[in-house]
Amino acid sequence: MSSVGLGVALVLAAIALLGGLGQILAYRREGSVLSRTQLALRLTMALLLLAMLALSVWGLPPLANPGLTSAERLAAVRQAVGFVTVVALLALAIMVLAIIDLRHLRAAQHRARAHMYRNLAHLQEELRAHKGSGDSGEPE
Repeated sequence: MSSVGLGVALVLAAIALLGGLGQILAYRREGSVLSRTQLALRLTMALLLLAMLALSVWGLPPLANPGLTSAERLAAVRQAVGFVTVVALLALAIMVLAIIDLRHLRAAQHRARAHMYRNLAHLQEELRAHKGSGDSGEPE
């Protein structure tokens, strides 16, 4: 990998780490809307993405070297297959965690909507009770 690619990878890693640190600090100050589980899921996904970034910087082993013997070439192919498998499993883990995070988000949205409707029903009951008492609520 070129020095420019390595520099870009380091900048992306620094941004991800600063973002994660910001999320943790916001959570500690009670300024975050995320639950503890959602924060843990998102930080885990960020770490897995950083691992994928590190693997992309490390890169695949060279397979097209004409000086390799057949045993060395076979070992390089096995290493390449292992590398691609690890990256694919990391991507799959990130997708599964994202789906779990989405389910947590939907459940939180459902709870908030139910709370809003309960408050609305309570306000409607108060309004009916207020109208039923004969007070029109208008100044005389």
